[in-house]
Amino acid sequence: MKTFNPLNRLRILLVFLSLILLAVIAVNIQTQGQIYLLDNQISQLIPYIQSPFLTTFFHQITNIFQPTILIILGLFLAYLVYKRHGIKKSKVIILSFILALILKFGLNFLLSRARPDNSLIYSSGFSFPSGHATFACLFFIILIFSLKHHISKISKISLSIAAVLMTLLIGFTRIYLNVHYFSDVLAGFLLAIFIFFLSCLIIEKK
Repeated sequence: MKTFNPLNRLRILLVFLSLILLAVIAVNIQTQGQIYLLDNQISQLIPYIQSPFLTTFFHQITNIFQPTILIILGLFLAYLVYKRHGIKKSKVIILSFILALILKFGLNFLLSRARPDNSLIYSSGFSFPSGHATFACLFFIILIFSLKHHISKISKISLSIAAVLMTLLIGFTRIYLNVHYFSDVLAGFLLAIFIFFLSCLIIEKK
């Protein structure tokens, strides 16, 4: 009989908390509540900080960290983890990306939220949640998950800070380029957290 892993309490908490917050945001958007109004206010403020330099810079960031590229890098990371640690950890990574694809596109079509008007670049599909935010957050969580036992404490802290900053930067590029609302990006982050820790629980149980 397997003993209960104390770490799973934190995972369960994060799964439920991220799911509840994600649901609150989705309902608020559908009912045009305070978050919906905040989205419009932020979208109206963004043009005041736009400049040719920032637009070019953020366009390059959003192109480099496309979901497809992050998925490929994530699966390559799963292969490296498999070679070093065996199948269990790599299963978490693979399951995370599978769930991310299913749930991201599922929510896209379920809510069918139109993208903001006057975007600076072309982007197809629906707006909620942001695919860039979802896969960027998921990839960097998985990167830390894969390396945490192989680097020093200082390196772990540095990597975590860098991962958070990169995730926020990628998310902000989508708002700046006006292809997503603020809540789309926030929902993408929450979806990634939900997916990763749910995947950990599922694989841990097997």
